[in-house]
Amino acid sequence: MGIVKSAAHKHPGTHEIEIGVRRGSRLSLHGSAQGQVMLAFGEVGLLDDLAGQDLPALRPKTLTDPDQLHRRIAETARIGHAVAPEETLLGVNALAVPVFDHVFDHGGRLVATVALIGSIQHLSTSPAEEHVVAIRDLASAISQTQGHQVR
Repeated sequence: MGIVKSAAHKHPGTHEIEIGVRRGSRLSLHGSAQGQVMLAFGEVGLLDDLAGQDLPALRPKTLTDPDQLHRRIAETARIGHAVAPEETLLGVNALAVPVFDHVFDHGGRLVATVALIGSIQHLSTSPAEEHVVAIRDLASAISQTQGHQVR
């Protein structure tokens, strides 16, 4: 099973209860927003390699069908972010975007993801535009520190 290792740098939220990813945690590529961003923007062929494997259901809503996963990753690549409502943990959603390094083939190379993680009641299946903009702006700022020219 494909996994992505977390190096979680956290910024505290404003609610009394925080939900996050512990540093060093391993998230599945197919069952997490962070992993789905890696599949959409990372190494070419990674998705095909993963789709040829058994995709275990981490929770009832985890994508396990390779065709559905391909459609989800194509949509992630098109819109520039991924959401994985209740795919890793019941009651929790994550909104993730890519972070790129300096110019690589004039487009940048994926080096990390940035994610907003929260209760499904605060971070809905279709995240608020303000959440998408905020997380994209953060990823953009990080990418620029790596020399990536955001277009």
